Amino acid sequence: MIKTIKPVSKDSRYTVALEWLENENPRYVVRFSGEVLGHFGTYSGAVMLAVGDSARRRGCLVVEAVED
Repeated sequence: MIKTIKPVSKDSRYTVALEWLENENPRYVVRFSGEVLGHFGTYSGAVMLAVGDSARRRGCLVVEAVED
Protein backbone atom coordinates (compact mmCIF):
# COMPACT_ATOMS: atom_id res chain seq x y z
CA MET A 1 0.00 0.00 0.00
CA ILE A 2 1.44 3.36 -1.02
CA LYS A 3 -0.93 5.98 0.42
CA THR A 4 -4.39 5.80 1.99
CA ILE A 5 -6.88 8.62 1.39
CA LYS A 6 -10.26 9.16 3.06
CA PRO A 7 -12.49 10.41 0.19
CA VAL A 8 -15.81 10.75 2.04
CA SER A 9 -15.78 13.65 4.46
CA LYS A 10 -17.14 12.88 7.94
CA ASP A 11 -16.94 9.10 7.33
CA SER A 12 -13.49 7.64 7.88
CA ARG A 13 -14.75 4.10 7.19
CA TYR A 14 -14.19 4.74 3.47
CA THR A 15 -10.61 4.57 2.22
CA VAL A 16 -8.94 4.67 -1.18
CA ALA A 17 -5.41 3.29 -1.45
CA LEU A 18 -3.10 2.74 -4.41
CA GLU A 19 -2.13 -0.94 -4.20
CA TRP A 20 -0.47 -3.61 -6.30
CA LEU A 21 -2.94 -6.41 -7.09
CA GLU A 22 -1.26 -9.69 -7.99
CA ASN A 23 0.74 -9.12 -11.21
CA GLU A 24 -1.23 -6.09 -12.42
CA ASN A 25 -0.30 -2.44 -12.43
CA PRO A 26 -1.17 -0.53 -9.26
CA ARG A 27 -4.89 0.11 -8.81
CA TYR A 28 -6.93 2.37 -6.53
CA VAL A 29 -8.70 0.05 -4.08
CA VAL A 30 -11.88 1.28 -2.35
CA ARG A 31 -12.74 -0.13 1.08
CA PHE A 32 -15.60 0.36 3.52
CA SER A 33 -14.64 -0.69 7.06
CA GLY A 34 -11.86 -2.83 5.61
CA GLU A 35 -14.11 -4.63 3.09
CA VAL A 36 -13.09 -4.18 -0.56
CA LEU A 37 -15.84 -2.51 -2.62
CA GLY A 38 -13.91 -2.37 -5.88
CA HIS A 39 -10.75 -1.23 -7.64
CA PHE A 40 -10.05 1.18 -10.47
CA GLY A 41 -7.20 2.36 -12.64
CA THR A 42 -8.09 5.98 -11.90
CA TYR A 43 -8.45 7.85 -8.62
CA SER A 44 -11.62 9.62 -9.81
CA GLY A 45 -13.37 6.29 -10.49
CA ALA A 46 -12.49 5.06 -7.01
CA VAL A 47 -13.75 8.24 -5.35
CA MET A 48 -17.02 8.08 -7.31
CA LEU A 49 -17.59 4.53 -6.03
CA ALA A 50 -16.93 5.59 -2.42
CA VAL A 51 -19.18 8.66 -2.63
CA GLY A 52 -21.96 6.73 -4.40
CA ASP A 53 -21.84 3.89 -1.89
CA SER A 54 -21.95 6.38 0.98
CA ALA A 55 -25.02 8.06 -0.51
CA ARG A 56 -26.72 4.70 -1.08
CA ARG A 57 -26.12 3.64 2.54
CA ARG A 58 -27.70 6.92 3.71
CA GLY A 59 -30.84 6.17 1.68
CA CYS A 60 -30.26 8.36 -1.37
CA LEU A 61 -31.35 7.30 -4.82
CA VAL A 62 -28.22 6.79 -6.92
CA VAL A 63 -28.56 6.63 -10.70
CA GLU A 64 -25.75 4.45 -12.03
CA ALA A 65 -26.56 4.32 -15.75
CA VAL A 66 -29.17 5.57 -18.18
CA GLU A 67 -30.11 3.56 -21.25
CA ASP A 68 -32.16 4.68 -24.24
